[in-house]
Amino acid sequence: MATDKEMKNALEVFATLKETLDARNWTYDAEEDELRIHLGVNGDDIPMRFIFICDAERQLLRILSFLPFEFDSEKRVLAAISTAMVNYDLVEGSFDTSIENGNILYRINTSFRDSIISVDLIDHMIDIACFTVDKYNEGFYELNSGKIGIEEFMMKYL
Repeated sequence: MATDKEMKNALEVFATLKETLDARNWTYDAEEDELRIHLGVNGDDIPMRFIFICDAERQLLRILSFLPFEFDSEKRVLAAISTAMVNYDLVEGSFDTSIENGNILYRINTSFRDSIISVDLIDHMIDIACFTVDKYNEGFYELNSGKIGIEEFMMKYL
């Protein structure tokens, strides 16, 4: 359970997060009690959904994006291989694959322990998250649907 100081820090980051999203004129659903925000944005191809979490106990601001499809059971190892290849090239954030259910998740985190999180940092995290998910989501989709193989995925997306 978060201490009073940790909760105070998380509430301050949550307020800065809402300020950042409001400055972008983005519409979102805030779960004030859970310090979570849900929103969707349009990319070049596949719509993207994001969850922002101010984790008071771990003192982390987390941005998560689950891709809106699951890899077929026979292609989940391919999903794991392709996410590992993409992650090798990423500077910030990472993709995770669930072999169990075929979900692919992008995540980017920053600690706010004994720190002040600025609007500029949150803007940067949002920009990186949107760019990264938008860059690779179509490739993962094409790989799952069989439109491309792993070699073409590598050539086209890496």
